[in-house]
Amino acid sequence: QERDTIAQIQRSLLCQELPKVSGFNFFADYQPSAKSGGDYYDFIQIDDDHLGVLVADVSGHGSPAAVIMAMMRVLLRSFLAKLHSPKEMLETLNRILCENQKLGHFITAFYGVIHLPSRQLKYASAGHNPPLLIEYDTDSIHQLKTDKGFPLMIHSHNEIEEREIRLPFNSKLICYTDGLTEARGKGTDMYGLDRLGQKSLELGQS
Repeated sequence: QERDTIAQIQRSLLCQELPKVSGFNFFADYQPSAKSGGDYYDFIQIDDDHLGVLVADVSGHGSPAAVIMAMMRVLLRSFLAKLHSPKEMLETLNRILCENQKLGHFITAFYGVIHLPSRQLKYASAGHNPPLLIEYDTDSIHQLKTDKGFPLMIHSHNEIEEREIRLPFNSKLICYTDGLTEARGKGTDMYGLDRLGQKSLELGQS
């Protein structure tokens, strides 16, 4: 019963209403492998022109991961929601968590800030799986990788790299956790990043 309650609380903390922005369509799907866990996504309306997009994964499963996820949400929405720099947000979040938590867990996270009028995306990653940018006009797949930034809650000094890219019209940005790319079907092979990109490209063309 306690696990059910924690799972209900965790789901209530996830973004309940997706952004409605002209020129953009947003979709989210959340399917935990256990009743509760550490996967987390959110959309932060920084101001009229800037929208933050976050996807994160706390190591482990169950109640401890869910509690850390809830802490992350509170910090993001209460103290860091107005930051325009993904690098600054992740570095500050990491420093606060390291100062207050010694549970042996870590968090991978991707955070991007979209300037809606120009469709420019500034992004940074703390050891998270690289999102895929699918461009249907050119049949191209880009992995949004960064060179600097290891997972949060490992060390208080974590230098994060920030990059920038434009989100073209007729494109799709796919942010995910490793539960998607490491999923296995009837065989033994993981679904994998390459298959995710190719299937997304094929399905978007149909």
